[in-house]
Amino acid sequence: MTTYKGPGVYIEELPVPRPIMRADTSNTAFVGRTIRGPRNVATLIASWNAFVAQFGSFAWGAQLPLSVYAFFAQGGLI
Repeated sequence: MTTYKGPGVYIEELPVPRPIMRADTSNTAFVGRTIRGPRNVATLIASWNAFVAQFGSFAWGAQLPLSVYAFFAQGGLI
């Protein structure tokens, strides 16, 4: 055990029981309002055209279609 002899900042390294596992970070999810489509169900969309067919195009006050459009316009892949 470390003995602290005065006020200050002390750094104490603790042993790690096991290494941190790698996690997949290549998944993209969008949540928001659309004109139509299924509710509370994850739906795979592979392109902007597939999104329009499933959920409809741009809608007043809905940010989700704009986000999905920008994602695919900038080269987003599923």
